[in-house]
Amino acid sequence: MQKAGKKMGNEKRCLTLFSSFALLLAVLFLLREVGWAGPVEGNPRKGATLIIAMTTDPSTLNCGLESSQIVAVVTSSIYSGLIHKDEQDNIHPELAKSWKLSSDGLTYTFQLRDNVKWHDGAPFTSADVKFSFE
Repeated sequence: MQKAGKKMGNEKRCLTLFSSFALLLAVLFLLREVGWAGPVEGNPRKGATLIIAMTTDPSTLNCGLESSQIVAVVTSSIYSGLIHKDEQDNIHPELAKSWKLSSDGLTYTFQLRDNVKWHDGAPFTSADVKFSFE
């Protein structure tokens, strides 16, 4: 039992290290793709407008077809996910109202929010989530 706990701890550390490295690469790529105008004067406000200059337009707005950083930057402001991270990297529900991790740590089960609709009024369902992952 203790070995399994150590293994899970090592897996978590590896996952955290991998995630940190992936985030660093994404930021470096983003800085290469996004124009840098320097610091902005004044105090930032939540809910204000942010204008980002990019060196290129995204090739698509379907993040399922392409996973480039430019597409990710634009679509992250358009689409909602099951969860989201805040400025302190805390995970919060978005389209999912809750989730559970199986005892073996291999399966997440998400409980979707009620009364979520697509732009055309069709209900958001687990079949939509499944389609997004396929």
